[in-house]
Amino acid sequence: MLKIHLKFSYILKFLILVTFVPKVFCSSCEEDAFGVTCNTIADLLQFPRPAEQRIVNVRGLDDSVIEDFICDEPKFRNFSSVTKLWLSNVRLRRITDKCLKGLDKIEQIDLGVNSLTAINMSVFRASPAMKIQHIFMRNNRILEIDFANEQFEALEGLYLTNNGLRTIQITSKILPKVNHLVIDVNLISSFKIESQTLYSLDMSYNRIQSFQGSDLVAPALMVFFLQNNLLTTLSPEMLINLPILHVTYLSENSLTKVSFPKLKHLNWLDLERNAIKSLNDVNVTAVEQISNLNLNSNDIRQLNDDGFIFRNLTQFSCDFCSIQSIDPHFFANNMRHLNRLSLASNNLTSSDIFKGEKTFELTNIDLSNNDIRAIGGGDFDRLTKLTHILLDNNKISEIDEGAFNATNEIQFVSLINNTLFQLPENLFEATPLLRTLQLSGNYLSYLPLHESNSKTFSKLEEFLIDRNPLQCKCVELIKSWTERNNISLTINNENMTNGNHSICINNEQGCQKDVGREFVYGNILKNEEDKND
Repeated sequence: MLKIHLKFSYILKFLILVTFVPKVFCSSCEEDAFGVTCNTIADLLQFPRPAEQRIVNVRGLDDSVIEDFICDEPKFRNFSSVTKLWLSNVRLRRITDKCLKGLDKIEQIDLGVNSLTAINMSVFRASPAMKIQHIFMRNNRILEIDFANEQFEALEGLYLTNNGLRTIQITSKILPKVNHLVIDVNLISSFKIESQTLYSLDMSYNRIQSFQGSDLVAPALMVFFLQNNLLTTLSPEMLINLPILHVTYLSENSLTKVSFPKLKHLNWLDLERNAIKSLNDVNVTAVEQISNLNLNSNDIRQLNDDGFIFRNLTQFSCDFCSIQSIDPHFFANNMRHLNRLSLASNNLTSSDIFKGEKTFELTNIDLSNNDIRAIGGGDFDRLTKLTHILLDNNKISEIDEGAFNATNEIQFVSLINNTLFQLPENLFEATPLLRTLQLSGNYLSYLPLHESNSKTFSKLEEFLIDRNPLQCKCVELIKSWTERNNISLTINNENMTNGNHSICINNEQGCQKDVGREFVYGNILKNEEDKND
């Protein structure tokens, strides 16, 4: 039995090697269970058993291709079973309709990273039996594409990223089944696209200044990429023939006003990095279901309660919008159903912006990198569902007792890099689900964690308190407390643990609560002087 078992084991190993381990031939070609990969066309054409290959990949590595390749004869006809042909970086300069003759089973072809300057699509109809589904011609120099009145009834995706196209025309007659059209990073300023099946269209990084509704007729289009063009306005007429549009990316244009037709399914709108100065310049009254709005890096400055209503908005982001003030009732009256709010890197001086009669549905808030000086006791009273809040890089020096009393579901609080000298003793008494507390980079010398009710931090898993001038005895108590409760602790300042300077402030009185700001400032200054000596 042992001999039989060993014999079977050897046979199994042999089969694995034969089936999956690449076979290296004297040329640059390697064969595996899926097909053959070569560095040059010449090596591929010398490869044995071409009719058995399903996938052929010529990748032009290591500067192995030194001459331009012109494919004007049926060089690959012996690879009659190929379904995927990849000819990337082989210096292909021209291709004719004879090149792919004999490849009747081909479904996908990639001619990326070559030197093509024009393409006649008849190349991909070398025989009536050819039913190509995906054509990739990224990173060439194609200035013109000619569909030659051919119909590509099986083509689902056409990918022409990073070429030199200035215009393009697509119709359902030419591409009756196309789902994905990618023509980004070209020089397109005009286009005409009519498709009954197109699902995703990427025209980003072009030179489009404007277009008419008749230029884009795509009743099945759901995702539209139009970022980084030259648009200054967007009118309802421009999108009138996109009735089921779900997602629109319009970032990095020069838009000052946008207005949408009635689009029942639009739920994601990206307007980042435009020139919008007021929320009234974003007219979406005809849009019923929009849930995500990104206005990052516009010059909004103020959020006033003047009729800007997004009834179903769940995510709103306006980072780097130069916002100086927000009407305290703005979110209650205009964005009642928000789940996520990001207003990072603005000029806000207060967190008292959530007033209203009812509670909010907000779970995540980012107010980091503002100019907030204090957290009031009632600032978060309406945020009963809040789970995450970021208040990093402000100038917060005071937090009122009871500031988090209503946030019973909060799990993550970050106050990194503020100017806190002390925290109220019962600040987190009403937050039993708190898992992460980040207090790095403040002026805290004392924390009463070791004296807290055992239920207050029963869920705490991560605690950051580094870069604070803690009293040495307090450090000992905090370390002991976190070890007992199995909490991940970050407490040391790397700049003060090199053996030359203490990581804490020595206080002969032990771990005192109210040592005062003068005590903290004096010891910080002393540590700085010690480091300079």
